[in-house]
Amino acid sequence: MKAHQNPTPVAIFGASLILRHLDALVIEISGVRAAEDIEFIHRMRVASRRLRNALPIFRQALPTSKMDVWSKEIRNITRSLGAARDLDVQLDSLQIFLDSVHTISQLVPGIRRLMLRWEQQRSKLQTNVLKALDHFESVGVAQKIHSTLDPLASQFDATLPPHADLYQLSHQVISNRLAEFFSRDIAIRDPQNIAELHAQRISAKHLRYTMELFAPLYSNDLRPYLNTCRKFQDQLGSIHDCDIWIVLLPEFMLQEKQRTIKYFGKPDPFNLLVPGLLEFQTNRTSMRNTLYSEFIADWDSAIRKALWQQLRNQISTPLISPTSFHKTDEAPTPPVI
Repeated sequence: MKAHQNPTPVAIFGASLILRHLDALVIEISGVRAAEDIEFIHRMRVASRRLRNALPIFRQALPTSKMDVWSKEIRNITRSLGAARDLDVQLDSLQIFLDSVHTISQLVPGIRRLMLRWEQQRSKLQTNVLKALDHFESVGVAQKIHSTLDPLASQFDATLPPHADLYQLSHQVISNRLAEFFSRDIAIRDPQNIAELHAQRISAKHLRYTMELFAPLYSNDLRPYLNTCRKFQDQLGSIHDCDIWIVLLPEFMLQEKQRTIKYFGKPDPFNLLVPGLLEFQTNRTSMRNTLYSEFIADWDSAIRKALWQQLRNQISTPLISPTSFHKTDEAPTPPVI
């Protein structure tokens, strides 16, 4: 590890942000282990993603050769949490749908059977989550990151005006994220481009997380763009959830029918499940169409309002007139999960 002599403002700022997200991840571990509330796994997964987004941005400035090792360990955590979180979200949507149709007796059996199978899968995945947490804690990656970055982060002073190098880095990475975000403008206008719409959700997430990193430099004036990105991320996430169901439900029905025949020797008991499963499939398709229409309308609205050009102007101004962008004594506002 290099000595911490004359650390750059970028290194100090980056170290403080990385440790903030690392601490947000670690604090959720006990709740994820207990598995009593799905919000623990959600918050930990989000913290891991924010951490993974921050690490490469400050890679060149930080005095460590272990960045690849850190990134790999954090990525493993994200992946182990992701499968479990996806099932949590799906179970939640099933419960909401069941609550809406519980008075229609012919629809209930199919939804309850689907929930049972998903609950069984989720229970199995918890073992994988615990193994991933055990590994994460056994290798001590959180402690190693802290020991490397604490000397830098301790020098961070939120009351000082940001250095010009931070504005330069902010402009570079946000511009790159924004260019990626707009690279799919044509593709996402076809509702059948499922893969592109999912990729756009990831782009929205990356742009949002990157803006959050640097929002304190602009006295948190990036909030309108952050709010819009979060809205797009949520809309595209819900569209993706519907797309997953639309693919999974026919597969589930086939497997469940085969399981029924194997157990009973005939498909008759399975027929009781069909009305609810078909109704849920219809519901997801209809919801997907509505969500997509709302997303495209909001996407075009942001373009008409020149929202993204305003963002470009916002991040360019300090480069043109740096003295007008001295930070106030307002402390950085932690991102909202």
